[in-house]
Order: sequence, then C-alpha cells, then structure tokens
Amino acid sequence: MSTGPGMMGGAFYGKGGGGEPPRTTTEGPKRDDLRLQYETLVGLFKHYVELVLKFNLAFYAITGALLSYYLAHVEVRVVRFALLLPVVFAVMFSLFFIYGIILREYWRNDLFWIRDQLRLNTTLETRVLSALLGITTFLFLLVAGALLLVVCRPDIITTPAGTGL
Repeated sequence: MSTGPGMMGGAFYGKGGGGEPPRTTTEGPKRDDLRLQYETLVGLFKHYVELVLKFNLAFYAITGALLSYYLAHVEVRVVRFALLLPVVFAVMFSLFFIYGIILREYWRNDLFWIRDQLRLNTTLETRVLSALLGITTFLFLLVAGALLLVVCRPDIITTPAGTGL
C-alpha cells in the first residue's frame, strides 16, 4: 500500500497539497512535526467516533419522534410521508459512512508510517471506526427499509392482529 506519507492528499503536510512531508534535512520530516501529525490523527479518530455516535443519537431521536407521531395519528393517511425524512437521512448518512470506511485505509497507512518513523511500539487501530461505521450503515439501511415498507404499505401497521394482510 503506502510506502510513505502522503495518502491523505497533503492534508497534514502544508499548503503545497503535494502530499509530501516538509523536508528540513535529508533524513525526512522533523520528529516534532511527525509527533504533531500523529497527535492530530489520534485526535481526529476520537472526534470521528464521537461524531458517529452523535449521528446515531440524532437519527434515532428524529426517527422515533416521527414514528411515534405517525402511530398516534395513523388515521391521517398523509402523515406517513413524514417517515420519508429519516429514510433520506439514513441513505445519506450511509453513503457518507461508506465513504469514511473507504478513506480510513489511507488514514491508517499514514498513521502506521508515522508510528514507524517515530519508532513507537503501538498505535491505535482505526479498523474499530470502520466496524462502527459498517454496523451503523447496516442498521440505518435496515431502519430505512422498514420505514419505506410502512410508507408504501400502511396497512401493515393498521391491520388488526390476526386478520392477515
């Protein structure tokens, strides 16, 4: 994969955007620069995990509120279309999370390259974030499918138990 830094597109390597670390000597970037980049990547990891949890909280709060309102007002047929809002959220968040899963590998390569340059014994494993994003994506799409079923077939909710569909 990565033989050196730069997979992040220069995001941590200055204005040049060339993806190359600053060269202060022939040996490579300064140790302080690498440590700062490492700390930035670790901080971003913490922020991303927190952000995913906040996305989940907001999504399920909105979805729960709209579904509760729909179930309380099931006789008003138009209300079911309000359930399309969480469906749109779920699809958009899922696409965003899939993009994050793809980019995480590049970020991991940079993190491990910096770890090797600093001669650290260990670093955080970013695959945890991919797993969290993957599970969240699956659940979002599952909920979106169930909500679409309710929107398209409202009789599923309104049919009394034991009468069949």
